[in-house]
Amino acid sequence: MPGHVPEIVRIDNLEKLRERATAALSQFLKESKDIPVLLMLSGGSAMELLDDISLEYIGKNTTITMLDDRFSRELDVNNFAQFSETMFCKVAIARGTKFISTVPKESETLQGFSTRLDSELKSWVKLHPAGKIIAVIGVGPDAHTAGIMPYSEALLSKSWVVGYDAGEKNVYPQRATVSATFMRDKIDGGVVYVRGATKKDALNKLISEGSLNEAPARIMREMKNVKVFTDIPQ
Repeated sequence: MPGHVPEIVRIDNLEKLRERATAALSQFLKESKDIPVLLMLSGGSAMELLDDISLEYIGKNTTITMLDDRFSRELDVNNFAQFSETMFCKVAIARGTKFISTVPKESETLQGFSTRLDSELKSWVKLHPAGKIIAVIGVGPDAHTAGIMPYSEALLSKSWVVGYDAGEKNVYPQRATVSATFMRDKIDGGVVYVRGATKKDALNKLISEGSLNEAPARIMREMKNVKVFTDIPQ
């Protein structure tokens, strides 16, 4: 597989791991503080990083959205709905931050949902040609990343956002996710947070050469400026 192994920081102390990961994310934001930034977040354990992000770099130049989301309006299911309840989001609103909501509208179909998100990302890039896209990225035990499951259509699509049914691959099968194409071509900097022994095999697959279909997390090998933070030892 083309590409390179991204920088990997291994720290077995979770508090220090979060500190280093959030410091890296804050540095990405600091470097882009005078230009428009699209900050793309992930659910799950990666959401832990929000508690310590330096909010001085979040403001009117910032737009926040999710890398992927579940096709549900339920608070305990939808990632953006959960993010909206965080103190980070409330402070970001007060600082004039804009948002691209990934909560489905009441009448939306899955296809309409993914088409809307694809269109909104393209509109942001067109409106901010000098802007930067920064992402907080998670990895699942099956080596999926964002909402890109192994052997899913999001690996092959040239669209920026794909809506699909993951079937038995995930407890929340209906979802919309950025594609591998988007992650490779459009994200300018990424902090990857991989926590927990259950993800050791996934991290090893990320590092090793092999099929993107088998391990979508290998897209990190083709991305720009990605830093991986993990508590998993070598």
